[in-house]
Amino acid sequence: MNSYAVCFRASRMAPDTADALQVLGARKADASPSWWLITQSADDAVRAALLAPRHPGLLAAVGAAQGVDDTSARFARDLATGAMVALEKGQVRYAVAVAGESPDAALDAEGALRLVARIVADRSEAEWRVVDLLTPGVRGQYKTVASALGISTQAVSKALSRTGWHEEFLGRSLAARLLRGAAVAGD
Repeated sequence: MNSYAVCFRASRMAPDTADALQVLGARKADASPSWWLITQSADDAVRAALLAPRHPGLLAAVGAAQGVDDTSARFARDLATGAMVALEKGQVRYAVAVAGESPDAALDAEGALRLVARIVADRSEAEWRVVDLLTPGVRGQYKTVASALGISTQAVSKALSRTGWHEEFLGRSLAARLLRGAAVAGD
């Protein structure tokens, strides 16, 4: 098992962004502009990091370390801090970064996260209303979503096709798998 630390920063934190971070379980660091989520799940770390492209100005950096003890969690947090410093210095459109015990694997995980971030960042509010009602991996949801939004199932299908939701679902899985590899030393 591994430890993952996700660091969030924004030059100005909108109230809906802070609410979204709290729903994830992220906590504001004392006397710091950072919010933190510490988890043992690569899937949760990916889901958290992908808040950044949805909330303009929000940056997310993920640290991945092998082990689940306090030392591993602190190391993951140190790695995320280093990734955040590098991210803040750069001009990155899709503001996610990864650092891990395996630098090459961390770079691969960052690449996958940025590809998924590009899909997520380009959605309209109307498209988000459709996507937010879906549960990944569950079939037969279109009718329920359509009914909740007062639109046709065909409109739901078209919205999901436009938004790249299916590709995002697959990309999240890839990013999580690569993130697990980033936690393992040995490049």
